[in-house]
Amino acid sequence: MQNSIKLKFFNTFKNDYTPSSYLGLTSKLSERKGLVKFRIGNHKLRIETGRYDQIPRVNRLCPICASNQIEDESHFYIYCNKYFILRNKFYKKIEHIPTFKQLSSLQAIGELMTSSNRYINHIQLAKFVSSCFELRNILLSNQTNVT
Repeated sequence: MQNSIKLKFFNTFKNDYTPSSYLGLTSKLSERKGLVKFRIGNHKLRIETGRYDQIPRVNRLCPICASNQIEDESHFYIYCNKYFILRNKFYKKIEHIPTFKQLSSLQAIGELMTSSNRYINHIQLAKFVSSCFELRNILLSNQTNVT
């Protein structure tokens, strides 16, 4: 698990084989499913879809921003400027966490992905991830319609 490139993002916050606490925070399958899929890399980001198309990792660039960065979970979650407004709304809703502002971006992801707080993990994080993927789908659809 530690040496898997596929699980690089997952390894930033999970280092054992025990069930994660967030799985018991909700009985809503859709909430749980969305977070599980994002956490394990079962999504439509280029880091994943590029594997299927045998595109070299360095060429799996974000198709919706001009940053020339690999579209992986960290780019999606922290850096992509297209999600700036959604990200700010999300951070404002969770800024009451005492140490959150003192964490680096990757530490913040780890904190959020391992949180056992239902409000943070299943209400706010699930909404944020879902909203970003919805926006991504719209932006990609608009690009397709233009060409």
